[in-house]
Amino acid sequence: MVSLEETQSLNCFGDKTGSITAHAKGGVKQGGVYQYTWYKITGEGKSQELPYQNDSVMRALDSGMYYVKVTDQNEIYTISAPLKLQSPRKLTVALTVEQRPTCQRANGVLSAVITGGVAPYQYTWEDASEKSLLRQGLAPNTYSLSVEDRNGCRTYADTVLTTAAPLKLEVDITEAKCFGNADGEIVLAPTGGTAPYSFQWHDGATAPIRQNLNAGVYSVELKDAEGCTLSRDLEIKQPDKLNVSLGDNFTLCSGQTRTIKAATNEKDLQYQWHFNTQEITEQTPQLKVGSAGRYTCSVVNPNGCKAEATINVQVSSVELMLAIAMSSVVSINIPIHAVNISRMVAERIEWILPEGAQQISTSDYEAVFSMPATGKYTLTAIGYKNGCSTSYEHALEVVEHDLIKHDDKTAPLVKQFEILPNPNNGRFRAIVGLSRPENFKLTLYSPKPSVIDIRESRMTQEGDFEYNLSSHPEGVYLLELRVGTQKAVQKIIKNR
Repeated sequence: MVSLEETQSLNCFGDKTGSITAHAKGGVKQGGVYQYTWYKITGEGKSQELPYQNDSVMRALDSGMYYVKVTDQNEIYTISAPLKLQSPRKLTVALTVEQRPTCQRANGVLSAVITGGVAPYQYTWEDASEKSLLRQGLAPNTYSLSVEDRNGCRTYADTVLTTAAPLKLEVDITEAKCFGNADGEIVLAPTGGTAPYSFQWHDGATAPIRQNLNAGVYSVELKDAEGCTLSRDLEIKQPDKLNVSLGDNFTLCSGQTRTIKAATNEKDLQYQWHFNTQEITEQTPQLKVGSAGRYTCSVVNPNGCKAEATINVQVSSVELMLAIAMSSVVSINIPIHAVNISRMVAERIEWILPEGAQQISTSDYEAVFSMPATGKYTLTAIGYKNGCSTSYEHALEVVEHDLIKHDDKTAPLVKQFEILPNPNNGRFRAIVGLSRPENFKLTLYSPKPSVIDIRESRMTQEGDFEYNLSSHPEGVYLLELRVGTQKAVQKIIKNR
């Protein structure tokens, strides 16, 4: 007879370390031993002879059903009952992502389940000394767990905790074309996070595209499917308000005209004028008017923004004419005298000096100023009388004196223009010096004013002229020197 004993158990799944010992007795041993033939029962129930195993101990066995045939010297044999050599179930560990990290936070959850092997188990997380199979508060990363059972069998598992890309918001803003327009637009294009997305605006809107918006700040909160949020304050801007001004209403004196100038805060505008309700063909920033009525100027900029201004003009029966004497071409930083030589006396004179002018003095009689920069300018004088007004404009060119060439037609021709003595008792000399021979004229005005003397000289460069005003009353007289389009004026003070 023969019996089998499991003399080496299997510690781990898949091991081939088991051994079985056969204990035989009876019969006649051949040379003191029996003949052993080992078999393994296959999954189909068939017997498979195991080669190279012919003693009483069968080694290097994996799990399965085994039996042995023992034969003595007389060829008498016996067969053992099958013995099942069984290994533990395979040791496994499964990692499950219960919740992946969201919104770029460390809020991931990971659990581990161990099966098979022989308990108790020992396990180690590679990233921490954590002893729990449930991990919480995890950031995106790779997590690994090593497990060892009581028999020293080991297994390993790892997994990667991922998260969505950061939530971002691309914004396309269309500004309002004109001040006060409701034509702004905001288009939102979210990226990152987890779709679908939702939008919540401060005014209750929920669409990603907003149209027909006024200028202002619009707040929106973007939320993705995982509850991650992103808030933005978006501003729709608008250009400054297009303004046009024509000044205050005024009354023209009889027979007078005045130029209305449209003052705006922008360039490259289109202009359209109306007189009362009738369209005027003039399309420039200024309009010369001489009739009573309502004048309107409409302006449009390249964006189509519009503005308009209106001025009321009246015409009086009062007569008033202005005449201003001054040089047309002067040197930089030299005092310029603009003298009122009007024959009709205005109640007051308003001087509008060129832009950048440095005022020295002004009165109803004259304005004295200098210009710190070269260029072409305009001086305006407005006279007022009995509620009406009239204006006078004089073109002025300022040049660098030391750069002037003698053959330059625009260069100052007057090099010297002096009154000696001044003040005087009526007897004085006027000394004239030009940069080249030219025709010139001297006109003397009384204080009223009126012309009391005219002298002319042809193709002369210098001149010395004597005057006698002994029979004339005291006062301020004016002597005007005109050379071509240029002129200069000197005040003459006559005392007793």
